[in-house]
Formats: sequence, structure tokens, C-alpha cells
Amino acid sequence: MRRYAAAVTVLLLLVAASALSNSYNRPTIDGRVTTDPGDWQSDELAGRDPNNDNRYYPTDGDLVDLYVTWDADSLYVGLKTTNGPGTFGNGYLVF
Repeated sequence: MRRYAAAVTVLLLLVAASALSNSYNRPTIDGRVTTDPGDWQSDELAGRDPNNDNRYYPTDGDLVDLYVTWDADSLYVGLKTTNGPGTFGNGYLVF
């Protein structure tokens, strides 16, 4: 019986979270992440990374800000980095 109560509670929390979430933004996909009108909104900032925690060279790219939003059929992830792509051709994996 407790399993069913826990499952129902989790289901209710998921439904409430999706009902209360208000994103539905479609940022401009142009290779730049800005908080200008028509692009990313400031409340879509999902995380801020500490400075100078790159494990490679100081001239390589280092994550600064992570933005996340969605619309009816797409998930958008925006990254602000320092120095652009690194000498190793670093990328970011989203899973």
C-alpha cells in the first residue's frame, strides 16, 4: 500500500511541477547567448559555474553560464563560455 501512496505522491508532484512551470520560450539560435528581448530570459539561467576551474589550459573554453528552456516541441540549452573553443576541440555533452 505504501508503494502506491509513494507513486501517487510522485505523480502528483510531477503534474504540479509541470503545471506551475512557465517557460515556453524560443530563443534565437544564432550562436550567441544574450538576455536581450527575443532571446534568452534571465529566469532561464539554470546554473553558474565557478571561474577558472578548467582543467586544461587557461586559454581553453570554460563554462560560465548554463541556460535551459523549452517550448512545445524542443528543449533549448544555451552555454556561455570564456575564450571560445579550446585547443582540444572541447564540447559539451547533454544527457
